[in-house]
Amino acid sequence: DMGFRFRRSIKLAPGVRLNLGLRGASLSLGPRGASVSIGPRGVFGNVGLPGTGLSYRERLDTPATGRERTRPAPALGTMDVTLRIGDEGTVAVLDANGTPVSAALRESVLRNHREAVIALLERKCAALEADDAQVISPHWQTPAPLAPDALFLMEPFLESRPVAPELETVGVIGGFLGRREQAEGRYQEALTAYRVAMGSWRAAEANHHAAQQVREQAMAGNSDAMADCFERRLAQIAWPRETQVAFDLVSDILRVDVDLPEIEDMPQDGVKLRKTEYRLVETPKNPTLLRKEYMTHIHAVIFRIVGEAFGSLPTLRETMISGYSQRQSRATGNIEDEYLLSVRVGRAAWERIDFGQLEEIDPASALARFELRRNMTATGIFKPIVPLV
Repeated sequence: DMGFRFRRSIKLAPGVRLNLGLRGASLSLGPRGASVSIGPRGVFGNVGLPGTGLSYRERLDTPATGRERTRPAPALGTMDVTLRIGDEGTVAVLDANGTPVSAALRESVLRNHREAVIALLERKCAALEADDAQVISPHWQTPAPLAPDALFLMEPFLESRPVAPELETVGVIGGFLGRREQAEGRYQEALTAYRVAMGSWRAAEANHHAAQQVREQAMAGNSDAMADCFERRLAQIAWPRETQVAFDLVSDILRVDVDLPEIEDMPQDGVKLRKTEYRLVETPKNPTLLRKEYMTHIHAVIFRIVGEAFGSLPTLRETMISGYSQRQSRATGNIEDEYLLSVRVGRAAWERIDFGQLEEIDPASALARFELRRNMTATGIFKPIVPLV
């Protein structure tokens, strides 16, 4: 573990899924679902697409003959029909009970409303690609740096105070019927729960005020408070996986080591739409694409941590951050920690970044503007380096 160089070390909890599945999207057909009309001419399914003016009507039974044709028409029935993309990426057509409709009706719905079905699949595909991009590019949420003369603003404690219970009024007759004892029992249970809730509320309030005091001292330049504030800031972020960060903060200079994710932690599959099958399929990414995405990701992690430092500590002047990974040593054959990149960033140069255009920024190119040490090919193959000191 490279963190031995620094005094403080924290584990960052994961908060982003890396294995993205084909789940969740749905589209309802018709103003309140589809309907089934039952009458003397037979049984018909009627499905309308909201907002499109499109609908279709289809015979669901076989034509009636002979004596059956003279029977009185049964009452009108209704059926909700929903399209849903399942875990396997296929489109299911379900009735109001969530049961798949017949194969013939499903085929009719998909065929007659091909454009709407394809649009649903395209939205789901785009959503999965967006989730993938959020994992690969955590620098998109990097905050702008605080100005050195930024004022401390106390944040209010917004958690609602628990409300004390009240004893029920049961009246004279209720007292004779034994309801007063029952009410007293319920009151005592509610009172116990209230006291527990109040204890939790007071502890949360105290923690909030303590955090505010730490932040106030950090903004004033207190080194210990700055370190506490930086640690709290990192712990609040949803990281792609559990990882280790070690750091030292002395005066106005922050030095950080971060255990970078491995390429195996990146999303391994992409999603493609097969229109003729009305289906989304997961396909393995090719090795070159995976390496490039990994290259983007680890630079984005470094970029984000630098940004969080300058975004929470207005008196911080310089950040030096190095990232390492676990690699098989060519010398020993063992898995060892190896540094992949190391960068030193000054506040003045960092402030020249346009933080309103982060999705347009390539973090690998952005970090190259600073004092950067790395040995990397254009396709994202890294060789070990000696970090900056």
